[in-house]
Amino acid sequence: GLITLNKLESGWGDKVLNEHGTEVPSQRLSTGELVFWAGDIPAVASKHFRVVKGNSSFGSACTVSQTTLENGLLKVTVNPVTGNIVQLMNLQTGYNYADEKVNGLNAFYWLPANIDAPVADSNIQITVTESGPLVVEMKIQSQGRGVRSVSRVIRLIAGQPWVEIKNTVDKLP
Repeated sequence: GLITLNKLESGWGDKVLNEHGTEVPSQRLSTGELVFWAGDIPAVASKHFRVVKGNSSFGSACTVSQTTLENGLLKVTVNPVTGNIVQLMNLQTGYNYADEKVNGLNAFYWLPANIDAPVADSNIQITVTESGPLVVEMKIQSQGRGVRSVSRVIRLIAGQPWVEIKNTVDKLP
């Protein structure tokens, strides 16, 4: 799995070695944290890693643009007007799991009480927060009725067949 170390835990450098002295994929995040890929660790087992001086030599396995994330297995595209995921494509099969006809995936709508008239969020701002090589991430900030703000974070990890989505809705009292 993906391991996250804070600045104090990872102050030695940006390079991570396993117990055999082999470098594992790592990346310094924009938050100052260091992430690295530990691989599969069975239940009730352990592995040892150490942070050493130097930079990670892990090549870029992920790509990112203003509205698209890719990790070699998946491609996620966000509509710049709505902030919704309009493409969640398996790059091996070409299958798109998002249906653009229904406004895509991970949409935010405010629904007034007892009225079937959903109102979408507005003032969409997309920011690339992590640009690889191990993790790519974008943050979609918006405003909506009934809330102070809506934040949607979409993340891909190199070579992993899943999408991480973190939504934060700051609701009005």
